[in-house]
Amino acid sequence: MIGAGLFLNIAPTAKVASYSLVLGLLMAGAVAFSNASSSAQLARIYPQTGGTYLYAKNVLGKIPSLIAPIPILLPT
Repeated sequence: MIGAGLFLNIAPTAKVASYSLVLGLLMAGAVAFSNASSSAQLARIYPQTGGTYLYAKNVLGKIPSLIAPIPILLPT
């Protein structure tokens, strides 16, 4: 869910950044699409519940798989 603050911040940012804002939004969209696409492909290959932990466990082993989900759990 996107907060309403995102839409309130676009206008002042657009005044300052002009066309760079559009480029930045396109780049962010490309990164988000790549992330969603790779997650969907991994979910198709490993249809069990477990997310990042399961993917890392199957590819890297048990110890690295315990470290992989930590950035997702950290607050931003």
